[in-house]
Amino acid sequence: MKTSGAFVICQNDEDKILLVKRRDFPLWDLPGGRVELTEKIEEAAIRESFEETGFKIKLDNLSGIYFNPELDDHQYIFSGRIIGGHSIDYREETAAVRFFSPNHLPFFMIPHRKMQIKNLLTGSSTVIHQEIHDSWLVKDIKKH
Repeated sequence: MKTSGAFVICQNDEDKILLVKRRDFPLWDLPGGRVELTEKIEEAAIRESFEETGFKIKLDNLSGIYFNPELDDHQYIFSGRIIGGHSIDYREETAAVRFFSPNHLPFFMIPHRKMQIKNLLTGSSTVIHQEIHDSWLVKDIKKH
């Protein structure tokens, strides 16, 4: 089942990274989510970020495209900034919204997010294309 997700690495004025704590898994993640069939990837990143955080986001650049062959999933990672709104805590998909220093990200994060953040913060202006693997997750899904 082919899927696509769009996520945003958004820093505040103190260079801290905006993260959301998911309700379905007790893990921290970048704001974002699944791209709907009728929407552009950029639209999904903005919509999902607002739904999960309450912040209006303006996208700056596409930072990376990550492909997971086990899940047939593409993840599009953007850099962005807050242009309005206010933080919400606790929505259907969100348990918490917080800013974290890039040097002190939470231990319990969605796999590969720390690497994707590091790629953006230390990378060049070139969009990264990288294959990622979550074989542990695929094995767990196939059990159910």
